Amino acid sequence: MLGWLVWDYYSGNLTANPLQAATQRTGKYALILLVSSLACTPLNILFGWKTALNLRRMLGLYAFMFAVMHMLIFVGLDYGFPVAGPGLQALYLGGADYADYSYPVSCYFVSMVDEAAG
Repeated sequence: MLGWLVWDYYSGNLTANPLQAATQRTGKYALILLVSSLACTPLNILFGWKTALNLRRMLGLYAFMFAVMHMLIFVGLDYGFPVAGPGLQALYLGGADYADYSYPVSCYFVSMVDEAAG
């Protein structure tokens, strides 16, 4: 699945909007793998397929990986929000003047911390 996405990216087969195609594909893969991992226990109970239980954890971890990739593509590439902006760095470094940070995500976290502290 991931190989197909990378192959299509390098060969230019991701449609006219490659970010939307990558976001939709990773989201679809995450949902397919999540449903597959959740279906393992009923398959064992109803049909006695013990091998389904061996695949359950692997499918769940791959579903989580694709869900994280989906989120990072959507938030990081499509919207352009920095994952660790200066506001978050200020939180780790002890804080400073928050007024000059123009990143919306980091300002949101900074305001949440200010409200919790005060």
